[in-house]
Amino acid sequence: MKRVVAWLLALCLLTGGLFACKTETAHDPNEGTYRAVAAVFDGRRIGIETLYDDELLIELQADGQGMMHSGAEVVPFSWSVSGSAFHGTDGNDETIDGTIQNGVLVLRNFVNTGVTIVFSGSDDRNAVETVLANLAPTPVPTPEPTAVPQVFDPSYWAGKWYGYLVLTDGEGAYADTVNLAMDMVGELTVEGETGRFVLRNYYAPDGPSTADVLVRFEQGASEAGRMVSVSGWNYGSAISAGDWTVDPQIGSMAQFDRMIEISATQTDEAGHSFAYSYYLRPWGMDWEDVRAADTTDLPFWDMLPSHYDCWYVYAANLTAESDDAAAALIGSWTNGESTYTFLGDGTGAYADGESETPFGYTTFGCTIEMQFDGTVRQTAFHIEETTLRLWNDFSTETLFERKN
Repeated sequence: MKRVVAWLLALCLLTGGLFACKTETAHDPNEGTYRAVAAVFDGRRIGIETLYDDELLIELQADGQGMMHSGAEVVPFSWSVSGSAFHGTDGNDETIDGTIQNGVLVLRNFVNTGVTIVFSGSDDRNAVETVLANLAPTPVPTPEPTAVPQVFDPSYWAGKWYGYLVLTDGEGAYADTVNLAMDMVGELTVEGETGRFVLRNYYAPDGPSTADVLVRFEQGASEAGRMVSVSGWNYGSAISAGDWTVDPQIGSMAQFDRMIEISATQTDEAGHSFAYSYYLRPWGMDWEDVRAADTTDLPFWDMLPSHYDCWYVYAANLTAESDDAAAALIGSWTNGESTYTFLGDGTGAYADGESETPFGYTTFGCTIEMQFDGTVRQTAFHIEETTLRLWNDFSTETLFERKN
């Protein structure tokens, strides 16, 4: 309602303004300044503060001149009174009509909004209440605002995060990736009430980031506050102020402790749009409450990260590593073009027929983390008797046979 009224007033100014005809008149006892004190809509009394951020005043001047004040806006008009009937008009023949009596000005259908505004020209509250009793016999009580903590703690957000990204809708190049989930790791550094959130594919923790966003923290629904994007990029597309608005106590993830959802829609430079959601928790937390939850009203029937069981629980030291998988991996494996050799001491070598590159490796459940000259790559693996299956970047499958 505030915006509607403000827009109508601004429109009057833009279309030529309001003007009054200058005529000599005797002093009118109705002259003076009237302050908006109440409003009535659909037979119900409502507080004037729900319609206007700034004080609304009507100034009735001599010679039938008038000024309407709302904050910095000032709108001139002409006015006249016949008995108790009030009539105002501007240069565009827009009218404001009502009644004026005993220092109370009542303007009906104020600027075509359907709202009746009651203005008082004195401190006589009884005269105002008499008018309101006729307009709206039963005042509508204003509900008590929900108590919101007035402090928030940005440290809630600081640290490393783990979860996954899923594209929920897409066009063009993104159409084939809808509902495909990718596990992610991230780190949110906090300085005062601002921060920087960097997210990467978990199989390349030192590789290129998929998101790099500057954020700020502000009052939210709990002491954690909420995180709002300032600028940055995600998946190669720009992130603007307010594209990310994340409150851990609002939305379907609020039932889980320390779980956040970042959902937004973006458009890339080619004009292709895609919608996505990140589901994240602080690194080191288990997700067993998510596994056990009723997912009927959640976005997906399985809300766990794809590689939670075969990588994260080991990497985050939530489950002790079994020696079985690591022992089965020892040896050389070839697909005819290249060979991986894994030694029992955590070192190995990759040969492609032309050269041999040494690497160090560690296993996490069903994941091999290999370090090549400081570059870390993680690959899912599965062994079936003499066959080793590797999923490079956890998507492209390659079969290797045991060589020795």
